[in-house]
Order: sequence, then structure tokens, then C-alpha cells
Amino acid sequence: MNFLAGLFGAIGAALAAGLRAVVSTLFLGSWLVFGSDPGPWTEPPRTGSPAKLIAVATPVLNPAAGTKFKDSLSVSITTATAGAQIRYTTDGWDPSEASPLYSGPVIFNWSTTVKARAFKSGMAPSAVASASYDPVQKIAAPLLNPTPGIFTGSVIVNLVTPTSGATIRCTTDGTAPTNSSLVCGRFTLTTTATLRARAFKTGMGASDLAAGTYTVLQKVATPTFSPRSGMYTQSVSVNIRTSTIGAIVRCTTNNTDPTESSPICLYPEFRRTTNLRARAFMRGMVASDVVSGTYTVPQVAAPSFSPGSSRLYGGSLSVKITSATSGAIIRYTINGGDPTTASPIYRGPIAIAWTATISARAYKNGLADSDVTRATYINVVYSQSPRAGVFFDDFKYSSTQGSDTRFTERWHVADACGDGPGLGSAFCPVGSDGTTREARYRAGLVTIVPNEPSGLLQIKAVTSGTPESTMHSLVSTVERQPLQGTFAAKLWFDNPKGQRDVNVQGFLMAYGIDSRINPSELDFEYLANLDANWLAMARQYSADAVPCRAGLPCLLMTSWQPNTTTTARTVSSARVSLLGWNYLVIQIDSHRRQIRYTLYDSSLNPVSAQATHFDPFFPAEEMFLMFNHWLSWIDVVPQQQVGGSSREYKMWVDWVYRDPDASLTAQDVVRKVTALQQAGCDRFPDPDPYVRQCH
Repeated sequence: MNFLAGLFGAIGAALAAGLRAVVSTLFLGSWLVFGSDPGPWTEPPRTGSPAKLIAVATPVLNPAAGTKFKDSLSVSITTATAGAQIRYTTDGWDPSEASPLYSGPVIFNWSTTVKARAFKSGMAPSAVASASYDPVQKIAAPLLNPTPGIFTGSVIVNLVTPTSGATIRCTTDGTAPTNSSLVCGRFTLTTTATLRARAFKTGMGASDLAAGTYTVLQKVATPTFSPRSGMYTQSVSVNIRTSTIGAIVRCTTNNTDPTESSPICLYPEFRRTTNLRARAFMRGMVASDVVSGTYTVPQVAAPSFSPGSSRLYGGSLSVKITSATSGAIIRYTINGGDPTTASPIYRGPIAIAWTATISARAYKNGLADSDVTRATYINVVYSQSPRAGVFFDDFKYSSTQGSDTRFTERWHVADACGDGPGLGSAFCPVGSDGTTREARYRAGLVTIVPNEPSGLLQIKAVTSGTPESTMHSLVSTVERQPLQGTFAAKLWFDNPKGQRDVNVQGFLMAYGIDSRINPSELDFEYLANLDANWLAMARQYSADAVPCRAGLPCLLMTSWQPNTTTTARTVSSARVSLLGWNYLVIQIDSHRRQIRYTLYDSSLNPVSAQATHFDPFFPAEEMFLMFNHWLSWIDVVPQQQVGGSSREYKMWVDWVYRDPDASLTAQDVVRKVTALQQAGCDRFPDPDPYVRQCH
């Protein structure tokens, strides 16, 4: 027992010594080895609370608050604390050490509240002393006429006071008027100013302050036309200018006044009689007056058709085209495009035995070209199936399902190498054009989604991080479609979380499958992960501010001619993240040479992804419709960096719709598609021409 007691006593002493060493380290800041004994520990002295400072004596204002005065009043301020500084205000705020220093009586002649406070080093500031003083009789405040507001060019201000014999004094520099300020009664302001006015009269207290801001905006100079309006031969170019430097001139030709959203105009050319209106705009200024003029240009009479637009029920029709202008030459097209001087010359009746739109324009030397007129002839029985078709819902018919070829009647699946620039591979050697090729397209990546009776086309792209393993898929219509009207598709976009490869899912139109020979192409491409290369390309050709950023999702809407200069490329972008079903709509108006891209969400609401493209580029008259899903081989992440096996990305296509009407929205398209589906039209037109509900 004595041995155990001794042992435990030794252990307790050691633990106590160690604890004191740790405590000494924490409180005394000594770096000691555990177990060393610094000796008996004593608590360090505690810091006491700071002593409370004595306050400076409160200032005394003399005379006392409420004293009335006649002309003016002198107020003195004192404090009982020797050496203290007194600070004061007359604007209603409590004084601080930055307020005016009291050095003598404060003199004023209008209603005033004086506040004072004393300060001294080593002491707390005094309490605030306050006193208000009013004159025995106060002048009425001046009246500002007109009342402050916004004016154009200049404003004449009149100031009056109902107090007879009073003098009004003003300032525009932000200070309050005094008895020595400028006398004012009537004056003109040509720039924005804040006016402060007060009335004074001997024997009376000064009036209250009257103040207000007069905002004066200058007006942009009215534009001028050169040459002036009048009658001209064939055409006239008008030079529109304004003398206001930096102003922008905008015009209209539809008999409405221009607004800030009207087209900018400098040298418009008119080839027909036009009513021109112009107005100049500049930020921070009032828009100019509207100037207008009529430029009369004698014009060839527009062609007419005989018979006009008609329906055919088999057989053919002979169409005559005439112009009321004697000696005029008529040129025409039968594909819906506008005729030019290179179009065929009309020499006799045109035989029509299929659905077609004839467009005609008349020409004659010395006269402006006629307007374009059109006539549409619909052959209900013998319409050209691939060209006249507007509803593509063939995706339930796979070419792999026995002998059912209804899918391959409309669609072609690419199974060769890609056609863009890249590092290439052994599977895709350098092409005949001398450029390297991207990784392969593979037909096996295009399938029909199982257990989907409505028919969903699945298009995949796969990679395991090498050029040989990177596979794309491309689906294209077998025949070209007329490039006029509304094109729409219902697509499901894949946006996997944590994606690092540059995965491009697109709906596009192209003149040929191989872009090396394409004269033109329209692209609607979604990148779930934008890389620096794509961003640089968008910035090089963009018509907007390129809001997309590398590493984030981006939608690119492109109108371009491959292998051409930047003047033939327009790229608009939108920073949107797509997931699930969306509706893509491209409205192509070949007559106005305008292309409009719009994206709708699954609820048919437009999202912030819209763009409108105009000349100088406009695509070919006919194009293939395509769905292209590919991975940019340059930007595929090597497998060893991310680990795992092959990665795949997918997109789905439900249906495609084309309509000659270029003004349809997604809501319009969905209504038409629903009606066709309810009528049992799996595709349009039906192979049987006598199924009328599908035509």
C-alpha cells in the first residue's frame, strides 16, 4: 500500500507539473518543454476598465432661444471649459469636429436654428446646445415661375414676392443666397442649374429659401436631305445629315415618324416612289424635329398572272405573265425566290404540272424596276413529295426494323469522316483538299428510342479521350428543301453535370453535306461547355456582344459561307443552359432576305436566345436539313485526365416541321403538328395523294 501510494503520488505530481507548464505556455507566451516546472503559477494582472472621460461644459447661446428680431440677430456662444473649441451649425445638423469653428458672433436675418457643441483634447465632447430664432415679421418666400422641371433649349424664369419693396437675390452655385448675392427677377437658363432664391427687406427678416432644379436639354438639329425631294429617273440616293456632331439619324418609309428603334440611315437609295421621314437622336438631348419628303421614281408596272394562284387536281396549267408597261422585260423564278436581272426572261406561257410558286419582276430602261409579284399553284394530287413535305415524323420507322424503309426514304445517316479542320487520325486521313480531318461519324450512334410509340430519334456522340475513339453522328434529309418559310424542330438536349468535353448538338441547314463545297449554311448549335477556340471564333464573326463565356453553356446562331471572308459570316450567341425539351424555330423570309432564330422552352415560352440576320449574306435557295451531334476532337479531354471508360452524350429529335409561312411561332407550329398527328398523318404528305387530310 505504501508503495502504491508513493507511485500514485509521483504520477500526480508529474501531471500537475506538466499542466502548469502548458498553462504557462498559453498565458505567458513561453515555449516550454512539457514536464518542465516554471515554479508556482500566479495569475497575470487583469487590465481594468478605462477611466470615464469628463465632458466639456455645454455651450451657452445668447440671446436665449425664441428671441425675436427685426432686421438681423447676432448670437454669441460661450463655454465654461477653458481652452475648448466651439463648433456650430445653422442647417439643422448636430455639430461635429468638422463643423465651422466659432470665432465670433453668428449673424443672420432669417429664421434660423443654431446648434453648438464644445470639444477639447482629453475630454468627452459636450452636449449639443440648440436655439431657434425667428424675425418679428418675415418676408414671404419668392415664387418661381415656371416651376422647376425639364425644358428644351432654354427656359425663362420669373421670380416674384408678394412683399412690396422686397429684393430677391439668387445663387446657382449650390450656396444659400445672402444679402450680398446677385439680385434676380427675370433671367434665362440655357443649361441645367439648381436655383436658390431668398427675399430681403430692411426692417424685416429674410424669407424662407425657395429652390428647384431646372433641367435644360438641348435639341438635336433637324436633318437635311440632299438632293431635295422631287421626281427622279430610275433611282435616287439621298444624303441625310444633321449638324449635331455625334447624333444618329433614323428613317422610316412607311408614313410613320421615326423612333429610336427605327433603322439608321445615311445614304438610302430609292428605286421606286418613297415617302421618306427622318429624325436625329443623341443621348442627353431632345430628338430633332421630323423632316419628310417624297421622292418620286417612275416605276415599271408590276407583272400580273393569268390565271392567278390556283389549285390543280391533276393535269397541268398554262400561266401567262404580263405588265401594263409597254416594252417592259419580265423575268421570273419558280422556286419562290426574287427575280434578278440574271433570272430567265419570260417569253411565253409557263406550263405548271406540280406545286410551285412563280415570282415575277418587270424591267425597262429609264424606269425603276417593278415590285415583285407572285402566284402559287398547288397540285393536290401530284405534289412533289420530298419538296412539298412540311411534316417529318418518320423517326418511328427505323431502317434496322426489317424491310420498313420509311425512315430511309427521307433521311440519310452519315457514316464517313467529318468534314471540319482538326488533328485527324489514322481512320480519317488528310483529304484531297489538303486539310486534315476530324474524328469519324458512325451510323451506329443513330437509333430509335425504344418503347416510344411517337418515335424519338436518338443521336449520340462518344469518346474515350483519343481521336480514334471520338465518334460523331449526322442525320440529313435525302433531298434539299426550299429555303423559304418557317423551319422548326422539337429537340431534347443533353447537358450532363460536370461535362468537360466540347459537346456540340445542332440543328442546321446546308447546301451540301461536305462543307468544303457548301456555298452556304445556317447553324443552330448548342454547346454545353464552350471552349476558348469556339469563343474566339464567335468573337471574330459576331454581330452581337458575344455574351457567352468559356467553360459555360452557349447557343450559337450562325449564318455563313464556309471558307469565305468575315463579310459572309454572322454569328449571334446567347448564354443559356438547355436541359430537356426545347423548340427551335428558324424563320426565313427570302423576299426580305432575313433570317430570324428563336428558341422556346418546353412550355413554349421564348427564352433569351433570339437573333435576326440580314444581308450581305443570304443562303442558297435550297438546303438539306440536318441534325449534327459531335465532339470537337481538339477539345476532347484525354481519358487519363478524367478516368473511367468511354463517355457518351445524346440528343433526341421528336419531329421536324417546315411551312412556307415565314411568320409562324412555336405555338403556331405545335398547333399544326398536333392537328396532323390527330388526323393520322405520320408524315406529310402521305404516300397516298388521295388522303386529303394530310395535304
